[in-house]
Amino acid sequence: MWEITIKSKPSYKDSVLYIKDMLISQFNKRVIVGQYNAEWCCISIGTEDKYKTQVWDYLKRLLCDVFCTHFKAEFLHNNITFIQKDNPYFNAFIKVYTYFDLELEHSICYRLIDYTSTIILESYFAFKLSVLKNKWKDLCAITNNNSSVFLSSETFLSLLKFLIDNLNYKLDSVVVSVDDNCISYIDSLNNQVLVELDKNDVKVICTLIELSPKQILLHDKSYSSLKRLILQLFDGRVKNCT
Repeated sequence: MWEITIKSKPSYKDSVLYIKDMLISQFNKRVIVGQYNAEWCCISIGTEDKYKTQVWDYLKRLLCDVFCTHFKAEFLHNNITFIQKDNPYFNAFIKVYTYFDLELEHSICYRLIDYTSTIILESYFAFKLSVLKNKWKDLCAITNNNSSVFLSSETFLSLLKFLIDNLNYKLDSVVVSVDDNCISYIDSLNNQVLVELDKNDVKVICTLIELSPKQILLHDKSYSSLKRLILQLFDGRVKNCT
């Protein structure tokens, strides 16, 4: 029997549960996942020796997801200072910076993760993944040191558009219907998902950044502020269906 334990402080409970849910979804009864909650959020993973290579490879990819999205987003949130946190575009900027260069960072992270019987997420990130942490420090420093340039609204939106244009596609298409007040798309499990539009246009942009579709089918007869913003930031991907 091959075994490994993943631990974190409660602040990263969602990351641990993400790993647990994805493992169960991928391997079903081929893995045993036990969860424990006390001072630490902890899952113990076990599988037959014949599956260990397959399970460990998939677990490494899940850990890359956690470090390169969950941990990176928190790091950026704490270290980006050129734009105030109460600025409506702050979360959009953090989203797009989180997903920018993600494929390269995944490959770096994957090479750095080695098997150990217990992985404590915070400690592993602090010591084993210092290369990624230093990369993100440099990214934040460059951005913060050029704040006078970026804070021009037009320059900032141009930067945001550049970053969006360079994100890897995750979905083929997303339908944004302002007329029906929803976003719809097919997820990775081939389920149709409907998301109600947020009243805040920038939060809708954050959702589109996270989905990163190749094409946006836009239904908006009124030519709303949201439509103008989507066209400005995603213009090459937008098909106007009105």
